[in-house]
Amino acid sequence: MDEGPLRPDEADALLAPLAAFPRLILAVSGGPDSTALMYLVTSWCRRLHRGDDDLLVASVDHGLRPESANEAVHVARQAAALGIRHRTLKWSVPHPGAGLQAAAREARYDLLHELWQTFGGAIVTAHTADDQAETLLMRLARGSGVDGLAAIPVYGALSRFVAGGATILTAPVVRPLLGIPRQRLLSTLHADGIAYIEDPSNHDVRFERVRVRRAMVHLRELGFTTDGLARTARRMQAAKAALDGAADALAATAVRRVLDAVFEVDRARLTAEPEAGVRLFRRLLDRAGGSARPAGLSAVEAAFERLAAGRAPQTFTLGGCLVDLAERTSDPGPRLRIYREPEREGGLPVLTLEPGKAGLWDDRFLVSVWHGHRAVSEVGPLGDGLAALAAEHPVLQRLPIPGAAARGLPAFREAGALVAVPTLAAFAEAQGASETARLLSGPCHVDTGRQLRASAANLVAEPADRPMREVFVA
Repeated sequence: MDEGPLRPDEADALLAPLAAFPRLILAVSGGPDSTALMYLVTSWCRRLHRGDDDLLVASVDHGLRPESANEAVHVARQAAALGIRHRTLKWSVPHPGAGLQAAAREARYDLLHELWQTFGGAIVTAHTADDQAETLLMRLARGSGVDGLAAIPVYGALSRFVAGGATILTAPVVRPLLGIPRQRLLSTLHADGIAYIEDPSNHDVRFERVRVRRAMVHLRELGFTTDGLARTARRMQAAKAALDGAADALAATAVRRVLDAVFEVDRARLTAEPEAGVRLFRRLLDRAGGSARPAGLSAVEAAFERLAAGRAPQTFTLGGCLVDLAERTSDPGPRLRIYREPEREGGLPVLTLEPGKAGLWDDRFLVSVWHGHRAVSEVGPLGDGLAALAAEHPVLQRLPIPGAAARGLPAFREAGALVAVPTLAAFAEAQGASETARLLSGPCHVDTGRQLRASAANLVAEPADRPMREVFVA
């Protein structure tokens, strides 16, 4: 296996996918991998006569070690010597006592996403074939399925909610060095006399990745090479794509969404295709469960097996959701209903919004308050307010969803008083109950008479349908 420096033609082939993006944000910590990325991409841009303004180097100072600030300065000096801009991003929020590495990873991508919002283009990271192999082994040790063993993709997507705009923005992420062993990057740096930083945490055996990296020395003797493990990850990625396609096709024929609150599923179709069915079932649980802790794959598989065998209880909880079995009200056949469990673990969150502000409520709804509104609103679950509303407005007694699902819908309150339930307002309008719709929509900033227009409402709740996060690895 070639362990020498990367040749310019090899670098050109590796970095060619970056040509699709007008601008590039290089995530550079100062370690050997990301330092090599910075020099390789800069040289590649010069060979293509791309302008220096197309590049921006970003270093994240997590504040976890005293040296981190100096490391960011070191990278800034290297970037300046190359004639490209640099930005230091600081993690300034309080650090958690547990799960520090995972929290730091999330913070790093949050900060990079914020930078991308103003700079554009794509975020480029320096993951290598070694990272791929280590990730696959860590996932294998946990008994991961196809998704976990697919490990790190070359192309990723980083989605974040943008406060104030009621919008989810997705940044492209590219990892062009994923097929290259770390040793070749080190050889490239050494051949050109380029300095880099050694992070002491890379030798701290408290971290799982470090232990796996050390174990790789012995695993290679048994044939577990970096190339072989990376090849397995690529094959798992192909399998994942095929299963995703099968789950998409199944969803198109077996799933119906009701009032943005309930997924109604044809149980026979779901359980007739085990591989795609498990994937779709988990996807629906994750979507309906909002901010609840997602169900693990083993728990989802066990529940699916009970459903397929007809041994599942009439109602059960999983991943922050209620799953109930009921007969269809129209065409015959068994169905599942999957929806948020409203009272679990202290209930659903409450979000305070000032006029002109927006937020993501329970990871399920984008909620916003018009800038001309005159009061501060609290968005929380409808909860027990459903009973009083149904008594006052008979149309709500015909809701096509379980009461528990309706109690988990977002409701706006001001000074403790319920002022709007946008989802129920839309249902009432569809049923021809315009007066109920007008009352449940809350104040409007355009005089629409008795005709409700969603765009005129001061208080808005819309389903957040796009995935919020991609699982990234360090």
